[in-house]
Amino acid sequence: MTAFDATRAAARERDEADPLAGFADRFSLPDRLYFDGNSLGPVSDDAHRTLDRVVEEWRELGIGGWTDADPPWFRYGEFLGDRLAPLVGAASEEVVAANATTVNIHTLVGTFLDT
Repeated sequence: MTAFDATRAAARERDEADPLAGFADRFSLPDRLYFDGNSLGPVSDDAHRTLDRVVEEWRELGIGGWTDADPPWFRYGEFLGDRLAPLVGAASEEVVAANATTVNIHTLVGTFLDT
């Protein structure tokens, strides 16, 4: 087994050969190291554009965005599920994007709990 080459030159070579390297251009990267694994991470240009679009939909449609936005906000969990399904080897109707499991359980219990 060969030793891992941890030199800066070897790291640059690996970076240049990385097939995902081009994606870095799609993010606004800070001028410092970013090693926080539990944060949102650097904002991508796509995310920034999407936020701007959704805020504009909200401004124009108000509550109507739940049914009239493209895609309608009410069905966004299913819309995202359709896009995520191939990543987990599932059919589109088997995946939905939702809150954390704890939040979903709390919501479910709260729906049926008679207080």
